[in-house]
Amino acid sequence: MKISSRHLAALTILTIACLSVPSKAARVYSWVEPDTLTLGDPIEITIAAVVPSGATVVPPDIEAETFGEFVVREWTSRRDETISGDSVQFKYLATAYTNTADTIPSLKFLSIRNDTTDTLFSPMLRARVVSVLQPDSLKDDSVMIKDLKAQQVAGTPSLLWLWITLGTIGIAVLVVLARYFRGRKEAAAYVPPPKPPYEEAIEALNTLEARSLVRMGQIRDYVFGISEILKRYIERRFGVNSVEYTTEEMLGWIPQAPVGKENRERLDWFFRTTEPVKYAKFIPDDETLYRFAEETRVFLENTRPRVGPETENGSGGGTSGNDQQVQQKHEATQSS
Repeated sequence: MKISSRHLAALTILTIACLSVPSKAARVYSWVEPDTLTLGDPIEITIAAVVPSGATVVPPDIEAETFGEFVVREWTSRRDETISGDSVQFKYLATAYTNTADTIPSLKFLSIRNDTTDTLFSPMLRARVVSVLQPDSLKDDSVMIKDLKAQQVAGTPSLLWLWITLGTIGIAVLVVLARYFRGRKEAAAYVPPPKPPYEEAIEALNTLEARSLVRMGQIRDYVFGISEILKRYIERRFGVNSVEYTTEEMLGWIPQAPVGKENRERLDWFFRTTEPVKYAKFIPDDETLYRFAEETRVFLENTRPRVGPETENGSGGGTSGNDQQVQQKHEATQSS
């Protein structure tokens, strides 16, 4: 560490004082380095005292504003024992923040040895604070003191706007999802009413014939299809569990069916004739295959609900003109 001439002179004085002062006397010396500074620069204040051997030196309280307009940032102490007394040194690192700071006042130290207490005062020190601008530069128009910047906001910026935006989006999404699932629930809860038995059977029969199963040789599938259509119609039309009936159970129900004699005979022929085709792999002739569909259509027409008095031929009316045409066509086919 480089020792300035000021430090060297102070150490020389302190050494001479330690050798020349009686052991019971006490002396205080002080100096500052540097003695000229600018705002915010550090300055080192050194206070040295020569006290009787074994004496305790109590420094001043740096929080009591004893250093005038200088602010102490940190301090250290050192003690050296000599023949004529003890040398105690205190170093303070201080800073000035005003241009008016130019004096370090006298500081009070206490020297305590046994029951004796001495009060020691350090000499007042001069330290000049100068401006960073030269006096001549203040007259130059090119040198301008800038205004202070606007006060800056410290801390983390507020995210309230972000939370409000996210909350609004979340609520909108929940509303859309609620409407979507409510619509699906209402759609699932709505079950359209089934078609009337007659309309359902006629539509199923037309669909089956459009598949051309007979032309492709799928005779058994074709006969099974007509039989299931007829049994479902009977179940819905007359309230019996005919879909689950075997052929024997179906033939047992026909004699008491409220469909009239001709329609009972028609059902009896249909189920007796289709039985070997479905289960014995019997292949009937084309006339019989044609008659399966025609007899089914005639039965459907004869037993469909109609407004009017019931007749013996079926529930809710007799044979319509269309039924008579179907029957005449069937009789003409048989005679040919």
